[in-house]
Formats: sequence, C-alpha cells, structure tokens
Amino acid sequence: MVGVLAGGRSRRMGRNKATLEVDGETLLERTLRVAAEAGLEAVVAGRTGPVRPPHQAGPDDLSEVRYIPDEAPGLGPLGGILTLLRALERPILALPTDLAGLSSAALTWLAEEAERHMLADGLAVRDTERRLQPLFSVYTPLVLPLADQLLTDGQGAPRDVLTAGRFRMVDLPEVYAADLQGVDTPQDWERLRK
Repeated sequence: MVGVLAGGRSRRMGRNKATLEVDGETLLERTLRVAAEAGLEAVVAGRTGPVRPPHQAGPDDLSEVRYIPDEAPGLGPLGGILTLLRALERPILALPTDLAGLSSAALTWLAEEAERHMLADGLAVRDTERRLQPLFSVYTPLVLPLADQLLTDGQGAPRDVLTAGRFRMVDLPEVYAADLQGVDTPQDWERLRK
C-alpha cells in the first residue's frame, strides 16, 4: 500500500506542490498514476479529495482513490504517516507528492524489498549518498508507539523514527537515483519545466 503525503504547506515552494502540473497532470495525480503502474494501491493523506477544481477534469482512473484527512494537522510528514498507519492498520510505503521523476520501476523495487524482509518497524532506504530517505521508506503499525513518543519529546521528523526504530536498511540502486529528486523550491520547479 502506497501512502501519498499531500497535506503539507509547501512553505519553500510558496504554493501547493500537489497542484503543480507537468504534462497536463498534477504532481499528486502523477504520483498516483505511477503507483498504479507499479500495481500498488494508493491512499492519500492530508486531503479530503482531489486537488483539481471540480470544473477541471482529471484522469478518470484515479476516481476511486481514498483520501484521509490528517488526524492532527500541522505535524508534517510524520503526522501523515501516523494518520495512514492508524487508519489502514497495515504497512505503508510513504511517498511525497513532489517526486516528479519517480518511476514505477523504483516503486516496484521498494515493494519487492519490503516483501523480502522488513524488521518490525519497517524498511528504511538510503540514497546513493547514503542519506536516509524517510519519504521513500516503508513503515508498519508497530512503529506507532515509538513515533508517538518521539512526537511527545519534540522529535517530529520521520528521519528520527527511522534512526530510533527497528528498520531494515537498504541502499537505493544507482539506477533510481534521479527518481528521488524532489521539487521543493520555485527554482526546482523552473528546472523541471525546462
């Protein structure tokens, strides 16, 4: 199950990243399409429905997507992850909406790694520079007590959960390095559009 985190404020971008369009589809729609191409069911956290205005048609094949509002808005990506884990009661592959280069092959690789073996709390991905990628990792409901405690202690980042929890660490293959480049700033967006 893919959990797409779409409830952020996009402060650095200055506007909602989920609604940015590439080739006629929003970044959120693109993320959902790529998950479907990988054969993975997706659920969106932080929204109550699609990001397109009702008068503007979007892809028909995304009409069955489930949207779950954040149970505690303002907690950032970790809040979205916790919302999904509680609502779905199953492991989730956490994704942001801003990975414009994400491929179904990269998602398939991660899903297969998770199927092979996860530790109790999940599977954590390190990118090609060995940095943890908390929004391209898998979390299980068993991590909820730890994550709740970290939030109480003021450590509200998913990276804190990955470093404190019982996660199997895997290294991202070089072939997928570009898949994890996010669109965080207006400059990133301009580069992508060119």
